[in-house]
Amino acid sequence: MQDQASRCDRSSSDLRRSFRALEIDAPVKPKPPREYIVTDSTSEAIAHIQNNQPNNGFLGWFDELTALFGQQNAYRGGKGSDTEKILSGRDGTGFKINRVGGRRINCIRSGYSIIGGIQPDILKKHMGDFSNPSGLWARFV
Repeated sequence: MQDQASRCDRSSSDLRRSFRALEIDAPVKPKPPREYIVTDSTSEAIAHIQNNQPNNGFLGWFDELTALFGQQNAYRGGKGSDTEKILSGRDGTGFKINRVGGRRINCIRSGYSIIGGIQPDILKKHMGDFSNPSGLWARFV
């Protein structure tokens, strides 16, 4: 019995030595899939997408652009800077997000286009008095 046990010990240590000799590396984590289109996301999710594919843009597709305007700052009770992030992102400017829990996203540049439709009367409600101090409406055709 002792001979069998010592043979097992010897064979497992031989295996470990063999693996070390082969210098087998740990498996490489695959890259996240490329995002081509987004229909609903937070500004942090968009930052995450851009961070994962810094040399590729994507399309924000909204069947109704009202959905885009309605979801801004939805997770912050109407307080936040989602509109400003849209403005910066459309200009190709990068951004950096730091959260208390330690989550950090550093997006050096961004590039995406937004497409969708909206009825004229609903657009007038969103535009208010038609002033455009932030330049948001100038970014839409």
